[in-house]
Amino acid sequence: MPEASEAPGYSPAKQAEVQDRSETVWARAREVLSPREFEVLWLRFAEELSTEETAQAMGLTVPNVKVIVFRARQQLLKGD
Repeated sequence: MPEASEAPGYSPAKQAEVQDRSETVWARAREVLSPREFEVLWLRFAEELSTEETAQAMGLTVPNVKVIVFRARQQLLKGD
């Protein structure tokens, strides 16, 4: 994920808002998800690894990473 300071054309106020929102999302994910689910999401989206790279880094299969991402996103969306 690009840092807020890297966001093109954003004012300093908008950059701060984007950064705060990003931090809030990741903090919520850390609270709601298991450590494994959080790590998979972090590698996949924050570190911008491909599904294949995430699977390799975690010692999982590609389908397993896809299932973990799907379930973790569902869990975050429903608010549990």
